[in-house]
Amino acid sequence: MAIETSATLCLTGGRDLASINETQQLLQQAIEDSDDVALDCSDLQFIDASVLQLLLAAAHAKTKQETTLSLANLSDELIACLGQSGADHLIG
Repeated sequence: MAIETSATLCLTGGRDLASINETQQLLQQAIEDSDDVALDCSDLQFIDASVLQLLLAAAHAKTKQETTLSLANLSDELIACLGQSGADHLIG
């Protein structure tokens, strides 16, 4: 019997190419340790294309594992950004 685990990762400030390595390490650890990962974006100010690409790749990997990655507490601007990029399926 497998026990499902979940994790919430809080993203804060701005996430862009300058912070991509830190973001990738945090996300990778959460993905490895948990079945379902939620990213709390309540304190996230912005993301750039490199972070959006990282989130899409992580979501794809979680889908292949039949687990989930979702984004919560998004600002209207981030919701619009995800919608324009076709990544609105990540909004949880």
